[in-house]
Amino acid sequence: MRIALPDRTRSWQSAAEAHCRARSELQDDLISLLDDRRILSGVALRPDLARNREVAGNVLWPASEIPLTNIPGTPTSVRAMLKASAQPLRRQSAAMDCYLHALLELTDHGQSADTGDLAAKMGVSTAATSQMLKKLAEQGLVKIQPYRGAELTTDGLHSALRVIRRHRLLELFLHRIMGFELQDLHIRAVALQSAIDQQFEERMDEMLDHARVDPHGQPIPARNATWPKLGDSPLLDLPPGTMGRISRITTDCTEVIKYLHGLGVSPGALAGLESIAPFDGPVSVRVKEDVIHIGRRLAQAIHVAEEGRGSAGL
Repeated sequence: MRIALPDRTRSWQSAAEAHCRARSELQDDLISLLDDRRILSGVALRPDLARNREVAGNVLWPASEIPLTNIPGTPTSVRAMLKASAQPLRRQSAAMDCYLHALLELTDHGQSADTGDLAAKMGVSTAATSQMLKKLAEQGLVKIQPYRGAELTTDGLHSALRVIRRHRLLELFLHRIMGFELQDLHIRAVALQSAIDQQFEERMDEMLDHARVDPHGQPIPARNATWPKLGDSPLLDLPPGTMGRISRITTDCTEVIKYLHGLGVSPGALAGLESIAPFDGPVSVRVKEDVIHIGRRLAQAIHVAEEGRGSAGL
């Protein structure tokens, strides 16, 4: 016997089905693009169509952006349908990946990471950060030292470098192959970095000709998860009047990246320190033929390789 659904439920059902159809079409578009790139490059990027469909869906329509699911009054069955269509394939906790990434950035000069600093970087409470650090410590990835903070173990460092390698390869793939703008790369790479497997990563690396840096100039760790040595310096450490090429922008903030890019501050541009005003005043930076004035927080994100110097190869 067929049960008639109330008009309101039928309307939600129709909306959900329309959403799922649109999402599937977007996936097909990306799969088609990847297949075209595979043919052009001679790289078999799609070892498994069903898996690639899940990855494609997560790139184009992250679960956090799915409409209807958070609207009051949506029937439970429809919510379940929408959420089920958005579930990415996870190889491990995406949250753990993000914490490992953040920990490496906070401890890359040998210091321990303060729980408060890590919480601020992750945008969560200190209580939530403490709980995650305990989980990472239980897995042997983090060592917690009372009154000093947390630091990565050898296994944790290896895992963090693997995460960063995938993240930066994805950013380069999204920018170079798919044409996403610089400010859009980080959030999409975060959504994908825990969804792809080793084979996908290797094929993507081949398509990118084993690139050494991401679109922001940040070095891409090698396949054996080793951290490359760099020959650049923070802009603020240079003597006034020194010129060089911008090697990298060390921030994940999309607004900062967009703002600096609009000023001509991007990897490869000729730049140098003009002066630093006293009492936390602005920093004057020469970019090509122009002089711009920016705050110290922005200036700290700019690294420059002096002419004749550069990054040591991977």
